[in-house]
Amino acid sequence: MIDLRTDQDFLEQLASDHFDSGRGATAADIRAAADDIRNLRDYATNLEREIKRASSDIVEARQTQAADFLFNLIKAQVVLLVEGEVKTCIQSEVDYTICTIEDRIDSLETDVADLNENGRSFDDPKTDEIKDTVKEMIRDGDITVNIDHM
Repeated sequence: MIDLRTDQDFLEQLASDHFDSGRGATAADIRAAADDIRNLRDYATNLEREIKRASSDIVEARQTQAADFLFNLIKAQVVLLVEGEVKTCIQSEVDYTICTIEDRIDSLETDVADLNENGRSFDDPKTDEIKDTVKEMIRDGDITVNIDHM
């Protein structure tokens, strides 16, 4: 705030005294000076208010920019960490699934080899006979299955 050394009320009284003394031109100049001082004081007050508001806006904008920068920095790091964890989990699951499939294939190959060693194959003439029997059971609606497991 501007510290005024001139009292505007005093200037108004001085202008009034000059006017009463017949010095109207001087009185008008003194009143104009008082009005100019009042206008300049109001203008300075408004400028100070605008400066405070602009300063506040600048501080807020800087804080927002800093927050955005930090957020984006942290976000990038979090994304990298999450992607790494997801890739690790997926790779672990794929490795487990591949191992499980390989084990199952080995087991089936062993079962087929065992069947072939026991003299049974899928080209065996009994295969057609079994198929026909199963078809008859399904058509007649009476199915009984006995399995002898070695």
